[in-house]
Amino acid sequence: MIKFESDFFQKLNFTPTQLKNYRLAVSHDLQIAKSSSQPEVIFEFSYKALMRFGIALIAKNGYRVRSITGHHVKILEKMAEILNDENILILGNKMR
Repeated sequence: MIKFESDFFQKLNFTPTQLKNYRLAVSHDLQIAKSSSQPEVIFEFSYKALMRFGIALIAKNGYRVRSITGHHVKILEKMAEILNDENILILGNKMR
């Protein structure tokens, strides 16, 4: 069972519409990254999509990410844990 630390996460029930909006935000960022020819834009929106995907995944598990120092690292850690893939944490930290 995955433990969500109360310093970084708050238990919250999300509606299907809220979860859909999270997914749409990820898709929007990926479309911007895909359509750009500027490496800085591609990188920025790819990283933003990664973080938003993590937030959506955490929300699907019934938690809201608290916006405090270090929350990006916690998002990456939880994504890796939920998806059982430590490469997410490695790549995300390199991007960060």
